[in-house]
Amino acid sequence: SNLKSSVGANYIVDEIFGTVASEFNSAGFQAWKKHQEAEVPLTQLEIQKNEELEQGVFKGGAGTSTAYVHGVAFPVDDSVLEAMDGFKAGTYNYVQVAIDATNERIILAQSDTLSLDVVHESFPTNEPRFHFYRWSHTYEGDQFDSIVYCYSCPSSPVKLRMLYSSSKANVSSIAESKGLNLDCKLEISDRKEFNEKELTITLHPPKAEQKKAFAKPKPIGGRQLIRNKE
Repeated sequence: SNLKSSVGANYIVDEIFGTVASEFNSAGFQAWKKHQEAEVPLTQLEIQKNEELEQGVFKGGAGTSTAYVHGVAFPVDDSVLEAMDGFKAGTYNYVQVAIDATNERIILAQSDTLSLDVVHESFPTNEPRFHFYRWSHTYEGDQFDSIVYCYSCPSSPVKLRMLYSSSKANVSSIAESKGLNLDCKLEISDRKEFNEKELTITLHPPKAEQKKAFAKPKPIGGRQLIRNKE
């Protein structure tokens, strides 16, 4: 830092850190430069969003404005409505909803009673789905009967992801129209993310610790009254 200060930081273009002498030759500098200019690897979710962008999930308007695709409301099969009635009545605790892309309808994929540790195994790994799950559990001594709405979207054809993504609100409204309160809404790309740890954090977020006010120390010998001398 002393050298930088004496030379002047505005004259230093790059800073290179290394552990061996070979890193400070021409080849080492070119390798460092190439690494600096390389693009940061994208996550799977970012890759999916870029693909959706290219396929028209987001349609650019005039100038710099952007027009977003509105949600769609496909007809809902009676089997889905009946399954939600059973879900509300407690006949089963899990309902999986799919989209019939050919006929453009919301259809029932599965209704069952499953424990939390195995329910994710019902999530397809090759196409999106909507899931309603009732998780009865105890947290810090209190009993909860939480309803979780989950949109799972693994790696799958872009157009199929577009179809499901634009139907999320429509599908969640099916449960809400039945008087069901959705305690949380999740979006996952890997079905293993649907587990007790993640649900607990989402439904019961850690409480922020309250900072204790600094207590001013009492004067030595207790409070003293000082009288003004006249």
